[in-house]
Amino acid sequence: MTCRLPVIFVTVLWAVAAVAAGPPSVESHFPPCARRGEATVINLSGARLDALREVAFYGQGISVESIQPTGTGSCKVTVRVAQDAPLGPNPFRARGDDGYSVLKLLHVVALPVVALAENEATGSNPKALVSDCCIAGVLAEGEVHRFSVNLRKGQRIVAEAVGMRAGNAFLDTHLELLSPSGKIVAQGDDSPFCAQDALIEVVAVEDGPHKVALREANLGGADNA
Repeated sequence: MTCRLPVIFVTVLWAVAAVAAGPPSVESHFPPCARRGEATVINLSGARLDALREVAFYGQGISVESIQPTGTGSCKVTVRVAQDAPLGPNPFRARGDDGYSVLKLLHVVALPVVALAENEATGSNPKALVSDCCIAGVLAEGEVHRFSVNLRKGQRIVAEAVGMRAGNAFLDTHLELLSPSGKIVAQGDDSPFCAQDALIEVVAVEDGPHKVALREANLGGADNA
């Protein structure tokens, strides 16, 4: 009996190690969008990301240029989006020796992508926006992100949140547009076009700096939202 115990012990350890390894897990990725015609570095966070064999995109127009592990639970993936890539979500999975991760979405956009640094839009001074863009950020619990945009009377502004559709977390977004005097002139929560992602579209009735405020509807949020 005693001579067999080490064999059984080693066998069990190997079995546990094999089960514990498993496929890679992608819990979140940032930024969740990439612009047509450009290369973008996507940061993956999760588990078992240090030995990826492939990041496979299922749609057209996205190629992977490099995969650089930065830890067991993080990885940088450089992707290039073709100029004619279809706009909208493009599903992908990460592949390791033991299988594939769950499906995630990278949104292809036409506008420049502005990646927010931590706390960049949460203070008393709103982040100034000077042209049409897509803003990528993390909306943590209780945070309100504020942006400033100069509008002329009669100018139309459209703001759309992609939170739930980003696929990283449950995020019920709420948007507000405030006039130069601080009055709420438009607000949006759920919409027929975006479901639980907020959308506002309004024509300015006066000149001046307007503010856009984005928050979770119940002031929730998450570190991967």
